[in-house]
Amino acid sequence: MHLACLLLVVTMVQCSKNPSGPVWTTFTTEDGLANNWVTAITIDPMGNKWFGCMIRSISCYDDRSWTTYTIPDEYVCGWIFDIVADKDNNKWIGTLGSGAVKFDGVSWTSYNESNGFPGNDALALATDTEGNIWFGTRGGVVKYDGDEWVTYTE
Repeated sequence: MHLACLLLVVTMVQCSKNPSGPVWTTFTTEDGLANNWVTAITIDPMGNKWFGCMIRSISCYDDRSWTTYTIPDEYVCGWIFDIVADKDNNKWIGTLGSGAVKFDGVSWTSYNESNGFPGNDALALATDTEGNIWFGTRGGVVKYDGDEWVTYTE
């Protein structure tokens, strides 16, 4: 699944009325992407595209320009596996080795074994219609409602 995501992420399709078929636009580091190895993508409530790049960086594309954020060493040491935007436009980043990281546009918050998150791997993330954030981990499925963490293991 991540390989398919990678292929979809790095190359965006812009469907047009081109008689020869779709027009493919490829974005790379030359355009402003943090890294050409993209492992995660989400679109936030404002329509901005967010790309998780292999190690310690996320890039935002607003259809005009790129902004890249480097995640500080104390928050992530492993690969970025997934990224979602919540209803408040926070970006939640799932990592291999550092748990989950929340980015509110200014500051970073880490959730891992040291503060009660079930493990240091957050491999899949999703949001639901009620605003909950869901995490797939090696220790079960975790739901966060903004106040309380619930881990489902059975």
